[in-house]
Amino acid sequence: MKRRRKKISAMKPPTGRFIQAEVSSICESEGLNFFDDRISVKFRIENYADVEHEFPVYSSDDIDFAKLVDCTLGRSEQETTIRLQDLVGLKCGIKVEYVLRNGRLILDVVDICSLDELAEKQVVLLAK
Repeated sequence: MKRRRKKISAMKPPTGRFIQAEVSSICESEGLNFFDDRISVKFRIENYADVEHEFPVYSSDDIDFAKLVDCTLGRSEQETTIRLQDLVGLKCGIKVEYVLRNGRLILDVVDICSLDELAEKQVVLLAK
């Protein structure tokens, strides 16, 4: 009996709108300074290539790790201690855009939302 492998698409996800994504892997990296610590998260998007984003652990102009925790677990990281691996397998909505970094055009996560907010945004988009 022959087994067929499921084909995995390497298509780029649509930009400019929120899409559902699942946290497939997560790891922490320490920077040179206290405020340079980052958490690298890989999002799996159905029928599209994976998207990786590095969240600053501490607040900055970018979306920060606390927003990811709030959108996936429904609570802030300050409320309780969480393990990074608790986030693996959880779903949220992400918005991706092409961003120019170090002279290279890369696909990056520019915003994040909870599944409830994602459903509301999709209803509004369909109504237009």
